[in-house]
Amino acid sequence: MWLENLLLLIWMLRMSKAMLNYSGGKDSTAMLLMAIEKDIDFVACYQDTGFEHSSHYLYLNYIEKATGIKIKRVKNSQYDGLIDLITKKQMMPNGMARFCTSNLKLQPTKEFLLKNRDITESWIGVRTAESTARAKRYEGMDYDSVYPLSDLPEFSKRDFSHINIRTPIVQWSDSDVWDIHKKHNIKRNPLYEIGAKRVGCYPCVLSGEDSWYTAWQTEEGKRNIKQLAVVEAQINKDKPSKSGLPHSFFYGDKTVAKLIEQFELRDRQGDMFSSALPDTEVSCSWCHA
Repeated sequence: MWLENLLLLIWMLRMSKAMLNYSGGKDSTAMLLMAIEKDIDFVACYQDTGFEHSSHYLYLNYIEKATGIKIKRVKNSQYDGLIDLITKKQMMPNGMARFCTSNLKLQPTKEFLLKNRDITESWIGVRTAESTARAKRYEGMDYDSVYPLSDLPEFSKRDFSHINIRTPIVQWSDSDVWDIHKKHNIKRNPLYEIGAKRVGCYPCVLSGEDSWYTAWQTEEGKRNIKQLAVVEAQINKDKPSKSGLPHSFFYGDKTVAKLIEQFELRDRQGDMFSSALPDTEVSCSWCHA
């Protein structure tokens, strides 16, 4: 057995490569450009939730053409995106139950890694400058810092003990991120131009009302939000809550239908009143796992 393990280790050292968790956002794009500069042997992996703005998919195509790097798109084989996931589970993800991330991001990543045993590192584009929580979590870490992927409960030591997580741009500032874009003449994701603070699901159902309202300002975002309202209403009809409060993406009695009413009123009045829910730091990278 020890000989088999030794041979496996030697093989992995000779054949090792990194998997870059690519989201299409500014940080993961900066990370990808860094990997190109360092001549890292890597594969860029994009976990598709099926709930993105169409311009986001076009940006992935642009990055492929601009860098010459093929982006591997992976999806959960059990669910056809976020709406299908919510419909089949008959419940909504929220801050206490982030099953959208575990099913649509982590699970397809696990499936990909199991099929690609030569991958020994997983790169994530988190930065301490993004929030106080991340500054505390990643304090003292830099490009050379790694930790076992199996530290995450979703990844068993049996299958993933040979993989480490690396946070290569963890100490980068916003200026560092945009500077490497400019250096390589890479355009930024157009979603930033229409007010998005981060990219991903459109909108991310775990984000605050301001992010939902930003999405509401576009036709695709409005259509997505109305679709979420329909699904939410159907679940409450099929599976009435015993608590008296509706099944919802939010806390208390707020529903997507009520949020839409609020947005429509806001549109009519042109009133930029502050949201009842803060616009929280949300990411579907592995940093929150």
